[in-house]
Amino acid sequence: MEDGIQRGHGCRRGTGKDEPCEPGRRKLEEKFGEDPEFYYFYNSYGYFLLTQDRVDEAIEKFKKQVSLAPEEANPYDSLGEAYRIKGMLDESLKEYKKAYSISPSDRVKEIIEELKDEIGNN
Repeated sequence: MEDGIQRGHGCRRGTGKDEPCEPGRRKLEEKFGEDPEFYYFYNSYGYFLLTQDRVDEAIEKFKKQVSLAPEEANPYDSLGEAYRIKGMLDESLKEYKKAYSISPSDRVKEIIEELKDEIGNN
């Protein structure tokens, strides 16, 4: 623990028992802060939060990732996924469209079409 970050505590995904992980993640967030080199940390952290059903917090981490790497498709894709989980379909569609504009893929195109159908049926 030379840098003040605890390791090896075996975070258990999806169990709601995230106590051993949370202090370490907060330390990493403090350490990485606004450094664009570490934008992907916020993606991993966001998905961890999704496994804990902490969708609002995950959205904040994905927004942070977008702010650090606005030229990358993945942050928009991840934010779109979190918005979709929360039921914010219009916001989700916007983020997926942005991801597609940066890096077109068949998977994202399919999601955009699914979202358009979902929005049209509401």
